[in-house]
Amino acid sequence: SYFCMNCVFYMFSQWLFSYLVEERGFATLTSGWLYALPFVVGAILAAVGGLVCDVLCRRIGPRWGCRLPAILGLLMVAVLLLAGARSAQPYVAVALLSLCFGFTQFTEGSFWQAATFVAGPHTAAATGVLNTGGNLPGLLAPLVGYIIDHFGWMPALATGSGFAVLGAVLWLLIRVVP
Repeated sequence: SYFCMNCVFYMFSQWLFSYLVEERGFATLTSGWLYALPFVVGAILAAVGGLVCDVLCRRIGPRWGCRLPAILGLLMVAVLLLAGARSAQPYVAVALLSLCFGFTQFTEGSFWQAATFVAGPHTAAATGVLNTGGNLPGLLAPLVGYIIDHFGWMPALATGSGFAVLGAVLWLLIRVVP
């Protein structure tokens, strides 16, 4: 699931600037400023997601306390990514894509909290595995570029949306126990 979420994360970090210039027609300098917006939104929603996960874990237990924010966040990623890609207005697209990226970060607390609950005294090793698996999508950048070059931006972004849905479904298989 973390791999799936980070497929979208790496799409943003590696391809958003090109998308803003090539597909949305923003000038280079404007694209530079707009490129920063998703990361600002992401910083805010990462904190909110962590707080939501903590509160839910205390109220309903760690299994659903971790699952709900992650599933909700990943489904929002899927919807907002497609909505941003399909928006006719470039600035609306940037706003939607910024929220999309923000929701990738909203899920972060759930992943790390779940790894802590699942691994117990082996948390360091578990989070190392989590982080390694989560960084593997960074190697897919050439594949994303291939999809963009041969099929266009929409199929590339739709692929990210599909990964987000898959990541949400995979959360149903994660058994978080205290």
